[in-house]
Amino acid sequence: MQFAAPDRWPLLVAARGFLTYVFFYPIMTNNLQLVVTAADAAAIETHVAALEALLAKYVKPLTPKEREQELKIGDKTIAFVDKVIEHAVKDPKTVPPDLDLTEVQRDYTVLKLMRPLSRRLGAMAYDSESTAMIASGDVYAAALLIYAQNALNARNAVAGAQAAYNDQRERFPGRGKKTQE
Repeated sequence: MQFAAPDRWPLLVAARGFLTYVFFYPIMTNNLQLVVTAADAAAIETHVAALEALLAKYVKPLTPKEREQELKIGDKTIAFVDKVIEHAVKDPKTVPPDLDLTEVQRDYTVLKLMRPLSRRLGAMAYDSESTAMIASGDVYAAALLIYAQNALNARNAVAGAQAAYNDQRERFPGRGKKTQE
């Protein structure tokens, strides 16, 4: 028999002596072998909450539309801005009269802090999302295997399997609610 893919195996479900279903489920691989201690989890939560509280007074959230309308700045533009501010500080008469150079310098200080900080936090968020994705894949693959085993056990009238299968079947993702006509 040929399988659909080398990373999947068939689950044959027999009922009343006949082969009725063939499911292909992922082979259980444990891609993530981490143990997060309760102390580490609590420390992470505490530090993230403290960082959120500290940053809350310095950040200004924008709506997607507001973000679209803001001027964008990259590394080359930062170098340009740096030079312009440097020259403006050396020779204040080059600054337009309606522009407050002190306020510009304050904004620039915020930029110099927030830009690298947001990159670091973004990298941490990306890595934690990746780790959560790996863990969810492992857990979901295991849940599918257990669900398939419960389906097989329910079809073969194993004691207690039907109740477990019915409970799991109600929550199986992708199953819409049946509407009564």
